[in-house]
Amino acid sequence: MKFLATAAWLHAKGSKRLTTADVSKALDDNNQGKLTNASDSLAKNVKKGYCEKSGRQFYVTDEGTKSAG
Repeated sequence: MKFLATAAWLHAKGSKRLTTADVSKALDDNNQGKLTNASDSLAKNVKKGYCEKSGRQFYVTDEGTKSAG
């Protein structure tokens, strides 16, 4: 959930396309701890329909934004 919430937060701040490194950096910059495996977190969120991959980047879907609350 930390991955999705952070990605949704970055999306709300104007970042339309993200990388796992963007999410990891945002967590670190804001003293929120590290993710064990950001790529695995992305894959799980894609499988749930919360994120969509676009090449090496991804974006948060409307469903993902709702779920991140």
